[in-house]
Amino acid sequence: MNPQIDQYKAFVKQKGNYDCGVACLLSIIRFHQGDCSYEALLKRCGTSQHGTSIQGIKQAANQGGLEAEAFLIEELRDFKKEVNFPCILLVVNKQSLNHYIVCCESKNEKFYKIFDPANGFEFWNEEHLLSVWKSKVVVLFSPNLNFKKVRY
Repeated sequence: MNPQIDQYKAFVKQKGNYDCGVACLLSIIRFHQGDCSYEALLKRCGTSQHGTSIQGIKQAANQGGLEAEAFLIEELRDFKKEVNFPCILLVVNKQSLNHYIVCCESKNEKFYKIFDPANGFEFWNEEHLLSVWKSKVVVLFSPNLNFKKVRY
């Protein structure tokens, strides 16, 4: 059995209109076999009716034992080569609002497995990804010594 398939089952959809960042971060935590309550992450991230900032996501991740760094990506080929998946991307949704998604993996040269906390899992082609990922902001995560794994 592929352990990553089980880890993807732990991904969570957002509960409200402004908590996509929290849902993405909780999905990353669970991917790495950790856990946290949704409500605790809302507070740690400082989520409001205006959403969640990248700084809030980074701070909450760091408090939970994940190293989190945000970067601007210049070229898509660099993104595919250099990032560790899953990662969070800041995109623009259909309503032209900022929205966070999880990029789970690059399936091949042209397709990406995406977890959109509003819609679930999708496969996006490169053209679609580039059309909504205007910010080119990516947040990368890696567990540190303070990260606590849990058993499901």
